[in-house]
Amino acid sequence: MAETPNPQSVFPPQLDPRKVFRQALQIQGHIAVSALDRLCEILLDDQGVVNARLAFEVDSDRRLRIRGHVNAEVSVVCQRCMQPMKQILDDSIDLVMVSTEARMKQLPATLDPWFCGEDEVLVPADIIEEQLILAMPIVTMHQSCIDIDDLNSKAKELHTKGSSGTESSEAGSGKHNPFAVLAGLKSDRNKS
Repeated sequence: MAETPNPQSVFPPQLDPRKVFRQALQIQGHIAVSALDRLCEILLDDQGVVNARLAFEVDSDRRLRIRGHVNAEVSVVCQRCMQPMKQILDDSIDLVMVSTEARMKQLPATLDPWFCGEDEVLVPADIIEEQLILAMPIVTMHQSCIDIDDLNSKAKELHTKGSSGTESSEAGSGKHNPFAVLAGLKSDRNKS
């Protein structure tokens, strides 16, 4: 079995696919977020470090498996409040290396392919980057970034300023009608 490098090491830029599976290579280390161009396109900035572990093995069905784990903390924009936020990306890797489209089609639906011809090189950064992009949430947002009570009180203030006769009855009932502001605007428009 191949020796595992120091966990603080930087990933090699490329690997020979024939050797890594034959040796059952296991590597772990880190890579700068700034080195992952496609990932940086969807981030707020290119700051941070990705920690990853990759193991190359031949499974019982003679498939070339790439297994491992990636995690990173990246900067994104909250889609709710449009403010910067940190997003933790953490995902497992389980891929089957294939060298032809025919082999890719033969894989069970539960397995994800990684296309690499036998004469090509494996680039660990590409595998890591792809997995991080897949781990990104569809919508990034803080768990709580808007004070709903504050929003409701502002809406009530607008309603009170914008409506004429209905404010006292609604204020007394404690109910908030989200369309009352529109009704107030409509009545103001009809007066002029």
